[in-house]
Amino acid sequence: ARTGLSEPDPSGQKTEEPVDAHEEPARTSSDRSAETAAEKSFDLSTFNLVVRVARMLERRAESALSGQPKFPEKPGNLIGGGPFIVSVGPREIVAYPRAAALLNEVKDRLAGADRAAEDLLLAADLERMLDGGPAAKEYLAQLGDTTSPEIAERRSQLLRSVLYQELAANQEDPTTILGELDNLSRTPRERGRFLQLKSAVELRHNKFAEALESASEFAKLDLPGLLPSPTDPTHLMSAHSWLASQSDELRAGLMRIGPRPSVGVSLRAESEQQAVLKSGDRKELERFLAVHPADRFTDAVRQRLAEVLTKAGEIQRAELLLIQGQRSPTPETRQSAALLLARLWDSTGMAEEAAELLAQQTNPRLDDFPAGSLTRLAYDRLQGATKPIDRVRISQTFKEHCDRELDDAYTNASRPFVMRPTSPFQLIDRGSSTPAEISIVDRLTGSIVETLHLPSPYTGSVVASVSQVGHFLPLGSRGALHGVSLLERDRDKPMWTTSPPQIALDVEPALVGPSGPTFCVYQSHGNLFVLDPGTGKILWQRSDLDPQSGLSGDPIRGIFGDERVLVVLAADHLAYTAYNTATGQEIRQGRLDNESRQTSERRTFGRCLMYVTAEEANRHVRIWDSLSDRLLYDRAISDRLLVKETSEEEVAVVCDDCTLQIVDGRTGAVRVTQSLTPREVQSACQLAIFR
Repeated sequence: ARTGLSEPDPSGQKTEEPVDAHEEPARTSSDRSAETAAEKSFDLSTFNLVVRVARMLERRAESALSGQPKFPEKPGNLIGGGPFIVSVGPREIVAYPRAAALLNEVKDRLAGADRAAEDLLLAADLERMLDGGPAAKEYLAQLGDTTSPEIAERRSQLLRSVLYQELAANQEDPTTILGELDNLSRTPRERGRFLQLKSAVELRHNKFAEALESASEFAKLDLPGLLPSPTDPTHLMSAHSWLASQSDELRAGLMRIGPRPSVGVSLRAESEQQAVLKSGDRKELERFLAVHPADRFTDAVRQRLAEVLTKAGEIQRAELLLIQGQRSPTPETRQSAALLLARLWDSTGMAEEAAELLAQQTNPRLDDFPAGSLTRLAYDRLQGATKPIDRVRISQTFKEHCDRELDDAYTNASRPFVMRPTSPFQLIDRGSSTPAEISIVDRLTGSIVETLHLPSPYTGSVVASVSQVGHFLPLGSRGALHGVSLLERDRDKPMWTTSPPQIALDVEPALVGPSGPTFCVYQSHGNLFVLDPGTGKILWQRSDLDPQSGLSGDPIRGIFGDERVLVVLAADHLAYTAYNTATGQEIRQGRLDNESRQTSERRTFGRCLMYVTAEEANRHVRIWDSLSDRLLYDRAISDRLLVKETSEEEVAVVCDDCTLQIVDGRTGAVRVTQSLTPREVQSACQLAIFR
């Protein structure tokens, strides 16, 4: 039953207002004592409101409402009172019956001669909500097999829900329940949920081979969209992310138990690897990588998939896979991935980049490139540059004498992108139209090779130097997330665009966070999205962020991380939450040192944060690893505060003992040490590093 706060009575009669306390009829002493006891467990005003609404609804439930009541889409403030749950909204008060009271009413109807199927379903659902699983099964059994398809489907849904409850309560011997659920799970979504629970049970009982089989079967379903997390309603994850979480749990279980179960799992993984390598089927290769995202059998499959994608013209996806191979712990994998990447760049006209990559290899295999090719010529020039020189001549050509189109692009530019120094391209927003026109300039030739069109306004230009991965660049706009490929330059638009419904009405463009070959991060107010940079599919998302946290508080370092952990800093720049980058599961919450509050002195190196303590005397430079939650580097520094990034992975620090150190920002290891004199340190105002 419900009543509008200002609506007329649907029956045409005058709406009866709730009776105030001073208008209530006389009550006996026993009534007063009972009410006094009840008031002790309720706030006085809340209790009076519940009493007045309940009495009013009881008096006019039949006469005030005609037909089926229309309940609001979302309840208001909920108050418990007697047999009701009262929802107090901005325009109406709605009284919902409690489950127990409604169940008694349904039981009274079922006691009669006419036992409607709807009543049996409702009774079973109410018993399920009240943890009466066996009773719910009894009601569902009374429906039989002669019901309509709609009733049969609802019966199956309720029976699955009851079985899932029993499975959660009976973790010792779930075999019978799993068998029943297997028979009841028919659609892909139903099979997916069943396999998720089945795999969790198998991992809990150390049945690792069976859990791997369940994960493989789950991957074959190719479930689209996002799945709700079983433990967190604000966390949605794709099937790919769920498989990554299962792989993490499988590896953790194997490490906990010992080497014996690992043999069977490894044999199965190796057998699957050989099968997919032999088939060369794209879908099978992708599924194998989803089920086995990080083990020793993935390297060969990843490179095989890169070759398949290259032949299909998906150059950017292939590059991202090969960059993953370059980060493999196996030297052979790194070498072969680098050679494949050099060939890919050579085929797309990136001869100088291909030559530089070959020059870094111990065995560049130059025979794979024709003697007169641009890559071989560029490689020969690099080798010639290593010879000693006697003199250098520097010449300059003013832009007025350059290409007219290039001159116009720079003259009318609203904002150049902050690209990496080694990037072969410079992006320039012409700032003259909507959608935005962005010129892609080849830095080596000084020519505009393509024009990219993007929705305006957009974000990501000022963080391009840290968000760019290979030739992939993430950008954000109002209600949309974009991935741009500088390899596939023939496109005049982003490689992909994803528009999550949660940010469709946002006025401000989505903010761009860190990226890697397997992830790219975006934030829009309280929503956090992690996407696959190769496809633009959402891997996972969370809707529980403080809108002032993360990139909203610090667009450069508000969110940082790598392929293993992602850190979101709170609005105070000290509290943080760490998430698993592949799955979105929360790892922990914590707080940085109070001495690290000077955000202007912070630098990020993947998942590591470098900061300078805020004390005026005895300042320290510290590098904190967010995955292990420990300091990798902690040294007192000169009072001149001489700290400077030397590259994407290194920082130069002048210590308090006048020692110059070049420190690896990802490991804290000291790569170079050079002693300086006190005079050199005291007379210095900044560091400038040249490689």
